[in-house]
Amino acid sequence: MHQSTFALTLCLLSITVFSTDGYAPNYYCSPSLCPHGGPNVGCNPPPLSGGHFCYGKLPSVVPMTPAVQAHILHLHNYYRSRVASGYQFPLGPAACMYTMVWDDELAAQAGNNARSCVFAHDRCRNTPQFLTSGQNIALLKYYEPGAYTVTDLITRFIGGWWKENKKVKPAYIQAFPRSQV
Repeated sequence: MHQSTFALTLCLLSITVFSTDGYAPNYYCSPSLCPHGGPNVGCNPPPLSGGHFCYGKLPSVVPMTPAVQAHILHLHNYYRSRVASGYQFPLGPAACMYTMVWDDELAAQAGNNARSCVFAHDRCRNTPQFLTSGQNIALLKYYEPGAYTVTDLITRFIGGWWKENKKVKPAYIQAFPRSQV
């Protein structure tokens, strides 16, 4: 029996769709995209077949169909609305929390990270439109193929990320400049 590993990497801080067509191969290698250090995950990304750390791991790509995208966005926006409305004690209501929409360029950047087969936050995934993009990563190892649907895994991963809110202290939020909140 082969161990299957499902890793879903999402970076979803998106407001509009931005096409990646026509970019030069070194487009993401510009240091201006990563003012806090890099490299950018889009600079020399792994091939579609996966990076060298994928060898022997049996990774698979989960197509981001419109239904999968909608499920991801629904869960993120549901939890974000709880914060925005002030329902997440002890955090106060958010000053400005927009509804997230899918962004193809950020999704491609997330794919670059996932295809590396290294379970870690990348150092930079910024794009010209999103210079402070966030990132969520998750990994689940299981031995029974088909034990989980993609929807089950996404729900489990995003729910796990949400539970991290218990670690956030109000002082941390208050330390952010208003323009970034």
